[in-house]
Amino acid sequence: MWLLPRLRLVLARRPWLYWLVVAVCATIVWLQWSAVQSDAERARRSWGASRTVVVAIDTALTGEPLRVELRDYPVAMVPPDALTEAPPEAVAAREVVAGSVLVPFDVLGDDDIPAEWVVLAVPSQDAPSFTRGQRAATFAGGVRTCDGIVDATTVDHVEVAVPSGCAATLTVDLFAGAVVLARLP
Repeated sequence: MWLLPRLRLVLARRPWLYWLVVAVCATIVWLQWSAVQSDAERARRSWGASRTVVVAIDTALTGEPLRVELRDYPVAMVPPDALTEAPPEAVAAREVVAGSVLVPFDVLGDDDIPAEWVVLAVPSQDAPSFTRGQRAATFAGGVRTCDGIVDATTVDHVEVAVPSGCAATLTVDLFAGAVVLARLP
C-alpha cells in the first residue's frame, strides 16, 4: 500500500513522467486501432470487385409493394442477373425476404401477374376507372377482403387478379353481388 502514495509523490514532482505514460498509452491504443482498420481494409480488398445491386429493405409477400435500396456487394455474392437499378413502384412477384438481392424473377413488371394468383371478373358498375397493372382492393359487406392487380377492363367488368387464398371467399361475394372495387395508390 505504501507504493501508491510514493508514486503520486514522484508524479507530482515530475509531471513529465505522467504525460509520458499518457502518451505511451495513447500510442498503443492508436496502433491497435490502426491495425484493426488495416485488417478490415485488407479483407475488403480480398473480396475483389464490388457491384451495386438492388436489395429488399423489408419482407414482402406476393403482390405487395417492395421497399428497396441500392447496396454494394462483392461480385462473388451477387447473382449474375441481379437488378442494378431500383424499379419504380416495384411489386413482389413472390415472397421476398428482407436483405435479399433482387433478380427480375422477384419483381412484377407493369403487366405481370403472379403465377399462383386467380383472375376474377368483377362487375364495374360502381367501380372507379382502372387501367391494366393498377392495384385494387375488393370490399364485401364493408370489409376489405383482398388486394389484387387489374388484368383487364371492359365496359361491364374489371378483371382482377387476386391471391388464390382469398379467391374462394371473393367468388361467394361475387355471386351475392356484394363486391365493391377500390383503387389503391
